[in-house]
Amino acid sequence: MQFLADKVWVLTILVATAGLLGLLHVMAVGIQNQVKVHDLKVKVNFLRQQQMERLRERMEYQQAMLGAGPRTPIDPNEEIIEVDEAPPAKKAA
Repeated sequence: MQFLADKVWVLTILVATAGLLGLLHVMAVGIQNQVKVHDLKVKVNFLRQQQMERLRERMEYQQAMLGAGPRTPIDPNEEIIEVDEAPPAKKAA
């Protein structure tokens, strides 16, 4: 009888260990994904800054070529707000 109880305890410990290892694996994958998302956000911000600099240089070049007067410079730190289009209006019944 004691032999059966020992087998049950060993099996319980093995299942608990497998569950714990699975939980740790899921947590590690989640942390890894968060790090990748953060790195991508940093890269996107860097690329946006580069694009703004290229656009500013291009605008300045075009203004110089056309002889246009100075315009209000674009502030790279200014918040950009994206607005979606409104849904189509429903007709009254």
